[in-house]
Amino acid sequence: MAKGDPRSGAVRTSWGDLATIAKAAEAFDVDTSTVRRWVSRGYLAAYRLPSGALRVDLATLTLTEIRAAREA
Repeated sequence: MAKGDPRSGAVRTSWGDLATIAKAAEAFDVDTSTVRRWVSRGYLAAYRLPSGALRVDLATLTLTEIRAAREA
């Protein structure tokens, strides 16, 4: 796994650049279930906050990947 990969166990020091599932769905014009599916398939990096809430890193998903995910 790459350094900084959320599955690597790396500690994130800033949460400001992350979005809620709802905000991510709005940004990509998809349903929240689609965003959750993209996270489970590894298309989007996701982080669990200390409170238990899930946040996604919108920068990890490119337009090409969005199109491919929509066609899948």
